[in-house]
This record gives sequence, C-alpha cells and structure tokens, in this order.
Amino acid sequence: MMDNLSIPSVADALLGSSNAFQQFTPPQSPSQKSVPNDKAAIFIDTLNNIKSGHISKQAAFDPALSGLCRKVANHLLLARQKDGIAGYLKAYIAIISDDALLNDLALLLLSPMQDNKSIAPVGTLLSQVQGEEVHWLWQRRLPLGKLTTLDGDPGLGKSNLTLDIAARVSTGREMPDGTPGIAGGAGVVLIAPEDGLADTIQPRLQRAGANLSRIVSISSIPTLNPNTNYTYERPFMLPFDFKILQKAIERVQAKLVVIDPLMAIFSSKDTYKDNEVRMALAPVQRLIEQAGTACLMVRHLSKTSGTNALYRAGGSIAFIAIARSGLMVLKDPTDESKRVLAHVKSNLSVGAANLSFSVASDEDHGGDNRPYIRWLGATTHTIQELLNPPLPTAIHLLGAGRQEILRVLEEHYPEVLSIKALAAVLPEMSYTNLNLTLKRMAEDGQIEKVGRGEYHALSASSLSPEK
Repeated sequence: MMDNLSIPSVADALLGSSNAFQQFTPPQSPSQKSVPNDKAAIFIDTLNNIKSGHISKQAAFDPALSGLCRKVANHLLLARQKDGIAGYLKAYIAIISDDALLNDLALLLLSPMQDNKSIAPVGTLLSQVQGEEVHWLWQRRLPLGKLTTLDGDPGLGKSNLTLDIAARVSTGREMPDGTPGIAGGAGVVLIAPEDGLADTIQPRLQRAGANLSRIVSISSIPTLNPNTNYTYERPFMLPFDFKILQKAIERVQAKLVVIDPLMAIFSSKDTYKDNEVRMALAPVQRLIEQAGTACLMVRHLSKTSGTNALYRAGGSIAFIAIARSGLMVLKDPTDESKRVLAHVKSNLSVGAANLSFSVASDEDHGGDNRPYIRWLGATTHTIQELLNPPLPTAIHLLGAGRQEILRVLEEHYPEVLSIKALAAVLPEMSYTNLNLTLKRMAEDGQIEKVGRGEYHALSASSLSPEK
C-alpha cells in the first residue's frame, strides 16, 4: 500500500472535485471510454499500457500525467516490473482498498482491467478454501464479524435492550438466555444520535451495570469550520465518518457496534434504493469482518401489515438481505407490560428461541427511576401471533392486566374511576403500567376516557365471555 495515498486524494487529482465524480457513468463495455475528463482518460490509458507491458519505464508516461496520478502510475509500474501482472494486480487492489469512502472510484479504476485476458486461472477453487467456524457475541443471535438488524416500533424498549446487551459485553457477563458472554469483557462503540449521553445513555448503562470505560460514543463528531475556526458538533454520517468508526473500534477493542437508529446516519443516501444501501454498508461490513466485531443496527417498523417479518421494517430490503441475523421487538399479545425479542432471520444457524422481557424501573417503590430490562425467559408466542395478534372480541382474549381493569370498571359502571382509584383497587399493577394500559384500552375502544385520567366501562358487561 502506498504511503500517504488514499482514494479521496486520487479522486481529487483525477476529477478536481467530488461533484464532478458524481456525474461519472462507468463504461458499459471495455471498448467504451466514458470518463469525466482528460486527466482521468490519460490516467486510465497509462494503467492499461502498464498492465499490458507497453509501458516499461517512467519516461514513456504521457507528459500530461502529473502529480499524484504520475506517482500512482509509477507505483504500479514498479510492481509490474518486480512481480509481473500478479504484482501489478496486488498493488492495484491495495490502492482501491486503501479507503472505502469512495467505492464509486473503484469502478473508475477497475474499468481499464475489464479487457485483461491474460489473467488465469479465474476464480477460487473451493478445495483451496479453509473452512472457518462462525463465532458469536450472543449465541445464534449476534454473530461476530457480521451485520444484525433489530427492528421494532418506537416505544417498545429497543434502545434499552441494546444498552443492556452493551453492558453485558463491556463486563463479560452472560447473555440474557444464560449463554456465555465475551470472556473478560470487551469494548462497545455506540452511535445513537437521538439520545443524550448525559441524561439518557450514561445513566441507563450505569443502571445496567456497564463498565463505562469500555464504551465509546461517536454519535456526534467535533468539526472545525475552516472559514470561521469555529468547532461545532455534527451527527455521525456514512460514508464520510467510516475512518472515525474504525478508530473507535480500535480504541476500545470493540466486539459490538450499535447503530440506533440506522436511518439517522445515512447522509443523503436513499435508504429505499438497494444499490445505495449496499454501497453505504459495504465498508462497514468489511470493517467489522476484519475486526471480528458484531454490528447491531436498529430500525423502525413500517406501517404496512403482514406476517412476513422480513418485509416489515422501513427502508430497502437490502438491509435485511445483507444482515446475517435479524431480531425484532414486538408486543406480547397477552400481556400489556411485556415485550418479545423474536429471532426472525438466521443465515448462520438454526433460529434462537423468542425471549420475553419488560422495561422496568424501581420508581414505583420509591427507588431508582432509571429504566432497565427485566428478562423473563423464553416464550412460546410465534412470529405470526406477534405480528398479527387476534383482535380482542371477548374478555377471555384480553391480557391479564386488561381483564382486571375491565372487571373493576364494569363492577362500578356507570361510575367514572380515576387512575388513582383504580390503582388503589389494583395494587399489583404499577402506576406507570396502569396508566399506559388505560390509554391503550381507550384507543382500542374497550373502555371510554371521559376526562383527564378518568375512565369508565362501555357497559356493565361490555366484553363478557358470553358475548
């Protein structure tokens, strides 16, 4: 790999600016010459001639080839002279791989190689490939060196869940299902631009028992305005901040990268276009594979319905296609206070059991108000039941909490009861859970809200079993 040489600097030398490069369309066949300017055309012709052996010394370079372009060409010429076409190709690939920020430039540089017929043999014989075992951060759910999606509606506890996992990784504790964690613990990189570090992320990690010295956030990037010398904070963005992600992984020897939410870091990329999604995630995928790090990418569900979990999240299907494992957080259809972590996709193992959990705090008992994840073990709910729960047409189809609330309201019908009054009758339900359940029952048309914090049943037997 050349010293002080990177794809962006080559791009600047060839094209003058990134805007000019955006207008470039790669040639459709080796015979076509579709290049953005004369500099690039001369550069490509020079590479072709070096590769074919028509140029064997630097003196034969076109006089118009100057600066960094001449330096690149001379580097490839020396490699060709030393090790033949194999040396040329090795040096050539090293230049393209030097920086993943401009994958498009690889298409430009690869174009002179399309007509090369002297490379033989083609491809890799599988008999020459050494098999490797899949390694896991969390058995069957979070593979190391791979991308994993975590999908779900807002407000279901996805962010709390990722911080719970991050805390376990930082300390080496066992995972929620009792499987072993990373021995001795490891680092975590957080990219969570929508949550405050001081008032949300740090307190929740601390409550989850994290080793905070092993967790680094790169959600915001200090940036200097060269015109004003003013430094300001901007959000992390792909593909511009790829190198920062790489350095953050190295800083804490990370075994987990959390991106929450994924769509917030995509700059101007269209997240519904497969090719743009794949291009933006390709360098991340390569980086975590090289580092042996798991990457957990959080997405929200779309408003569409259906029983196929792979099509329920927002954005291009390329997200779940590239991921080797897919997780989803959904409501428990029989208990308002519970959530389910479902395993909806696995390319590397059989699927893992769906796990039940709740988002809890000790506030109702006069203690700590910081939320945390309370894991409740495996659940038998299927993904079809979770995605499309049956509509509650009778009381026996409601969750236990809703049944109790409805029973009390029907007993007092037509009296209106406040949340405080209900809480006194139902002491087993926390005030927070009671308030949330009442709101959702009113939204679902199961009870009526008649004032602020006041409810009554639709009738004395509105949803009785015999109805």
